Amino acid sequence: MFRKKLGLIVLLTVILLLAGNVTLFAQEKLVVAFFVPTMDNPAFYTYKRAADFEAERQGIKLIAFDGKNDQAIQLQQVEDAIEQKVDCLIINPVDTTAIIPAVEQAASKGIPTISWDRLIASDKVLCAVTSDPFHMGYIQGIFAAEKLGGKGNVVMLSGPAGVSIALDRAAGYKAALKEYPEMKILAERFTPSNPAEGIKNMEDFLAAYPKIDALYCFTDSFVMGAVQAIQNSGRTNIIVTSFDLSGDGEKALREGKISALAADEIYGLTEWPVIVAKKLIEGRTIPTKVILGGSLVTKENIDTLDLSKLRQMKMGE
Repeated sequence: MFRKKLGLIVLLTVILLLAGNVTLFAQEKLVVAFFVPTMDNPAFYTYKRAADFEAERQGIKLIAFDGKNDQAIQLQQVEDAIEQKVDCLIINPVDTTAIIPAVEQAASKGIPTISWDRLIASDKVLCAVTSDPFHMGYIQGIFAAEKLGGKGNVVMLSGPAGVSIALDRAAGYKAALKEYPEMKILAERFTPSNPAEGIKNMEDFLAAYPKIDALYCFTDSFVMGAVQAIQNSGRTNIIVTSFDLSGDGEKALREGKISALAADEIYGLTEWPVIVAKKLIEGRTIPTKVILGGSLVTKENIDTLDLSKLRQMKMGE
């Protein structure tokens, strides 16, 4: 009888120890905070879903934060993540300058930061994962100039002010136009990138300038509004170029409403930060920068390109 009781006690002790170890292991799962400027956009929805899938593959708990295009909201979210003592921050900032104090605060607490897409000018960012926005803007500028025979009037909707990728894309486009002395930029505006702003600002351009030959636009969600304004005006033969490859953008491209879309390798932009985060937390060597490629998609080449790395998900997929 004593031996049976002793055996039962030993068995219960082993079960409790194992249960304790399971709890311990669960607590040791790496936790990464992932920051998106907005989720109200097919591109950023795709970025977030790609990060989710990669985190699952890497065995990481990913906590996602939607900044709602408000730097004050995002700063508070970063502070909250720091208070939660997450293992790493992966940030695409609403404002690339305003976020710097939060990144430095995280570093002071021993929490590393990886930036993605939009660059943060701080030495506390240990790795930056980005496309080549200057080049992607440049190839758009060359495309537009060549289509116009090297002569024409251009307007630019360059995206949100204070965002590095918007500045770099626009700079690349303008650098290309400088190679064509008869290409003239009539106006450039930095505004939030959504369809309503696209309609409003393009209507202003159309009212102000009787001859517009080309439109540059920061994203295809933005450009859809501008395209609507052009259609409403009855104006034709405007070369329209933009970025990203959403379902709406692809449809407009095939219909000839958009002339070209510069599309990044969208999945890699958030898969790589998750991979690097795990290596960083584990103390392994990481790159300080990862630069991904992309393609200029046109009506002429769309059916010959591999779009699997470029095409955005539909919202809700």
